[in-house]
Amino acid sequence: MIFGTPLISPLVRKVIRAQHSELYSGLMVNRTKSTGKIFSGEEFLRLIHYGGLKKQPPQIIFYTYVILENKFQFSETGSGFLKDFSSKHAMHSKCSKSLFFAGEFHIRPLVEGEDIGYKLVIDNNSGTYAPNPDCFPFVEELFRRNFPGLEIECLEFNNPKLIQYREGIKH
Repeated sequence: MIFGTPLISPLVRKVIRAQHSELYSGLMVNRTKSTGKIFSGEEFLRLIHYGGLKKQPPQIIFYTYVILENKFQFSETGSGFLKDFSSKHAMHSKCSKSLFFAGEFHIRPLVEGEDIGYKLVIDNNSGTYAPNPDCFPFVEELFRRNFPGLEIECLEFNNPKLIQYREGIKH
């Protein structure tokens, strides 16, 4: 419906682009004031509040993301209609017909139950763009270079380990 030729497609894109403008203008979310530049994995973790792991009780927050030519855009994803709708890949990409990669990510402790380090678990779970898992080495290198010091784990959306993570089974 987003990229097709039916009469409804332009209307769908217009609604999604309006939602993108609302989200990224800061009207729908409480945005962190910063320079827009992050120089380390630790700064990224602080920006997203360690993905909920430092809350009491700890919780794992999932984020929907897109990687565009010069942007990494994401938001928390969830079961609430507005939160879930505002986290879709087409919205983050402003209906771009192509992007570098898309999916979901979350933060996990390096050692379960301990506050000694964290890793970014990133996947290719995007029905709209369906990224090829063969690109994971490039995605991993992109995150390593942009967020030095952050451990990265790339998993295909249907990987049993990712499914266990989602179900809350500890490793």
